[in-house]
Amino acid sequence: MKKIKLQNNLKGLILILVLLVTLAVLVVWYYFNKDNANLKRDKKGLNVIVSDWTGWTKEQPSDEKFNFDVSENDQFTLDGVGGPYIFVVQSVDKNSIRLKLPAGVSPEGQCGPMGNGDDVLTVQLDGKEYEACTNTMDAGTYYKFYYR
Repeated sequence: MKKIKLQNNLKGLILILVLLVTLAVLVVWYYFNKDNANLKRDKKGLNVIVSDWTGWTKEQPSDEKFNFDVSENDQFTLDGVGGPYIFVVQSVDKNSIRLKLPAGVSPEGQCGPMGNGDDVLTVQLDGKEYEACTNTMDAGTYYKFYYR
């Protein structure tokens, strides 16, 4: 009778050990693969045209075109008059991108001499072209954003 009881206890201990080892393997697997989960985040294509301008010459600098695949919390840097500037993607969904404009970059509708100064603003890109800028009295940069 003692032998049967001992065998049942041993089977129970083995089962508990197997469950603990399985749990440990899952925890280790998650720890090493959690960064890969971030790679599977929704990515959205963001196109940017950067156009510098100057009031000092008739000839204007050539536009630069950039294509980014962005997801939430991504950052990208664009050159411009007074820059470089770091833009932060705050959120991405199937219909829009929320983009944080850095200080010194004015939102659409406020482009012109002097811009909006040092405010940091968040804008919603919702499928239409969106223009932001950095301007002084005699030169500046226009950023045209649209997502694909």
